[in-house]
Amino acid sequence: MPEANGSVVVQRRSLTLIHCVSVIVGIVIGSGIFASPGRVLRESGSVGGSFLVWVAAGVYSLVGALCYAELGTRDPANGGDYLYIREGYGECTAFVFSWTQLTVLRPGSQAIASIIFARYLAEAFLPNFNADGSSSDGDLRVKALAIVLLVILSVANGQGTRFAGNIQVCLRFLTARVRRTHCHGVPLCYIFLA
Repeated sequence: MPEANGSVVVQRRSLTLIHCVSVIVGIVIGSGIFASPGRVLRESGSVGGSFLVWVAAGVYSLVGALCYAELGTRDPANGGDYLYIREGYGECTAFVFSWTQLTVLRPGSQAIASIIFARYLAEAFLPNFNADGSSSDGDLRVKALAIVLLVILSVANGQGTRFAGNIQVCLRFLTARVRRTHCHGVPLCYIFLA
């Protein structure tokens, strides 16, 4: 974008490969996969069926990632989704999509992720939390912790791209853990890498 004096503003690249990998792992794996394995197993009716669902979802995600890789190499300009939608469907559609992302999609997904993360923190550090196995989503402690987490991460993102990237890398390493959970009364052990 040209400035008044005719020079061009260039965005400084401050993220390294490890930052980018941590961000992509967080986006692709996310927290939903850790909240839904029991539900997928229950709805599919068998371990084999749930495995097929996860494989199909993985293939679907891979196809989407390959499409974005193709779009990114075809047009490497800044803008991402907005740029691709603008070129494919026009300015109005891209504008509406961007405002929907800003006001509904991104805040909603961040709220869900923070509640899931807060639930896992509460289960790990609060004694007798959710001991009866009931849903903890309505617990005020979980909601308060989720809000605190959102505020902390928002402030961290405001400190700059490199600082937020470093926090992302730290969270990826800190959340690599083994969690013991139960599906239909059978204890299972999952290694969470997100």
